[in-house]
Amino acid sequence: MSVPAAFAGVIVIWSTTPLAIQWSSEGGGFLFAVTARMVLGLIFCWAAIRLSATRVPWHRGARGAYLAAGSGIYGAMLLVYWGAQYVPSGWVAVLFALSPLVTGSPMRIAVLPLPGVAPSKYWA
Repeated sequence: MSVPAAFAGVIVIWSTTPLAIQWSSEGGGFLFAVTARMVLGLIFCWAAIRLSATRVPWHRGARGAYLAAGSGIYGAMLLVYWGAQYVPSGWVAVLFALSPLVTGSPMRIAVLPLPGVAPSKYWA
């Protein structure tokens, strides 16, 4: 996949997620909405893996990693869906848009002041 296509995909997914959260939470409640989204995501990932004939490790350590990552994603999304009941989708969109900046800013602040560390070493 090309970088521009991946970038466009990320933009489309991240820009439509708050609205999708609001729409899906209106009918059956936030718990059903987040669980349905995670199950659909699992189905699509499984289908993509099967179609691409990718071998996925399934040993005990890999299963533990999948469980830990899935639990973390589910827990975070559960809180997002719950919070979306009380926060307008426009605000959620702004929070989603700012998250890469908020995530990257502490790294820049922590690394740049170090003497002898060239910024180009970390950001080409």
